[in-house]
Amino acid sequence: MSQTEEIRNDRKDDLRENTDRDAAKERVTYEAPSDLAMPNIGEDVHLRWVRAVAGRSKDDDVRSIQKRLREGYTFVRKSDVGDQIVPMHQKGSRFEGVVGFDDVILMKIPREKAEARQRHYEQRTSSKTAAIDADLFKQRDPTMPLVRDRDSRESVTRGRNPLFDE
Repeated sequence: MSQTEEIRNDRKDDLRENTDRDAAKERVTYEAPSDLAMPNIGEDVHLRWVRAVAGRSKDDDVRSIQKRLREGYTFVRKSDVGDQIVPMHQKGSRFEGVVGFDDVILMKIPREKAEARQRHYEQRTSSKTAAIDADLFKQRDPTMPLVRDRDSRESVTRGRNPLFDE
């Protein structure tokens, strides 16, 4: 290959269209739209969607909301999200000014409290799992008749040996 061909190939690689097209292929991504997208209101805040209306009756789901309020959650209001575009409950709704739509509302809690809650439930789950496993292993004791391991020789019956005429 001659020196002029090398220069042409180098120039061909450096063309603006080639570099722009390659860069565009790398940065173009698609993310499916979601009604439950979380606004960004800070790293130290944990967000959670909570059911506000129970089923077809359109009555407030007081039990769900009260449970979250007792855990320390508070409502996310328009002032918390700033200029971000988020769905809001309209005038006339019990949750007027709260971020949410249809039958859900957005609630927040400090991240430390959410992590402490998570650790609590993980410990609770692991202790219950350990108790269930211990109970199951207790039942696998070979001296107990309910879970007796049977030897295949006990269940096989033997007939007479076949006789062949000589």
